[in-house]
Amino acid sequence: MRKVLLGIVIVVIACSGVYAETWDEPWHRDVVLKAEAFGLYEVVTSSPVRVALKEIRHLAGIQTGPNIEIEGFYAGELMSSSSVNG
Repeated sequence: MRKVLLGIVIVVIACSGVYAETWDEPWHRDVVLKAEAFGLYEVVTSSPVRVALKEIRHLAGIQTGPNIEIEGFYAGELMSSSSVNG
């Protein structure tokens, strides 16, 4: 029993310094309001103009099916770019 309690105390102390951050992008509200479906997906393949996804869990909205492909992005605008040489 003491080993279990000690383990819990160690985990609590080790995790006390862990902080979470929220996703606060200005376009996030627009994306959520225009979405027809929400779900958890795994990215199978991706390119700058196309992405293939595999559904892991449907959360809300219309059913998308087990595999979907998205070509183009309705709100995608390149705002800036950078590169690092090294």
